[in-house]
Amino acid sequence: MPKIVGKHNWIDVAAIYVGPRLRGLNEKAVQSLTMAIEESGFQGEIGVTSYDGEDTETYLWKLVYGHHRLEACKRLGILLVDVLEYENVPLQIELLEIDENLCRAELTPGERAKHLQRRKEIRDEQEKDNCVTNCDTKPVGRNKEFDTETAEKTGLTRGSINRERTRAEKIVPSILDDMISTGMDKGVELDALKSLSHEEQEQVHEGVKSKQFESYREGYKFIHGADPEQDKEDRRRASLMRSWKKCTSEDRQWFLQEVGAKFIKAAPAEPQNVRNKKRRGQTKEKRLSTPLAPSPKVPKWNKSRTSLSGRATKSDLKTSVGTTVLKPYAYSVGTPPS
Repeated sequence: MPKIVGKHNWIDVAAIYVGPRLRGLNEKAVQSLTMAIEESGFQGEIGVTSYDGEDTETYLWKLVYGHHRLEACKRLGILLVDVLEYENVPLQIELLEIDENLCRAELTPGERAKHLQRRKEIRDEQEKDNCVTNCDTKPVGRNKEFDTETAEKTGLTRGSINRERTRAEKIVPSILDDMISTGMDKGVELDALKSLSHEEQEQVHEGVKSKQFESYREGYKFIHGADPEQDKEDRRRASLMRSWKKCTSEDRQWFLQEVGAKFIKAAPAEPQNVRNKKRRGQTKEKRLSTPLAPSPKVPKWNKSRTSLSGRATKSDLKTSVGTTVLKPYAYSVGTPPS
């Protein structure tokens, strides 16, 4: 990180040179900052360094970070702002701009990929400068591993840094720039495009521009006949099978005993509804496999056991179905119930 030279108050915004930026202006962010400055006043500083260009009569400072804040001040007619001046070391100044942008959530996936790729290029260049003259393999005084260092600086995860940097490395730069300026700047679209060769990327990009394909994923399916996510899963499983075939019997036995046992222990428990279904199925299977008991006998009508009133006795009303008792019914003496 470049050294801070000092803080300056009441600097003319017209004397700050913006120059080319890795990230363009986001209109929504500018409008939001404009409203915030109107309500609460200008908060924070704008990072600058000394201007080293040709137009020294117009500009005294070169912008490092705070492009949106500077634009919001210009739109509100604020002519004087506070700035924080940094030492003018080109690579460190650019690295500071990148880290400042990466710490913010407004970057799109494509913009973040470009920032991470450029950050990796700067770090590689700095490592070469720090390397001793006769450095054959490893540079002396090497910095931390890039993904770990970037995660500490920006708060991003190592996985997301590696994934998004790989996108920028594999996608044609001109196509990535076009995607950022359109609505196709999404993670799934970038992943579909990075899986193609440069010639296939050009073909799919032309198809999207001519409305032949609605998305880059559709273009990927047109070329490979499969969804990129499904294709990725198939390749992962094929790689696992190739590794398994190369293993010896001892290696496979070790895998099943050591690794397989850990996965089995760590397997999540089945949901309650699944366990209930299995239990009901086992109960039903057990019930079907049990032989049926003989059906209970219903007592027959007996002419000699009828009372004088023509009603059946209590013994005739009982059945062998537990406690169920039939309702008494009347019939004439000598006539069985229908």
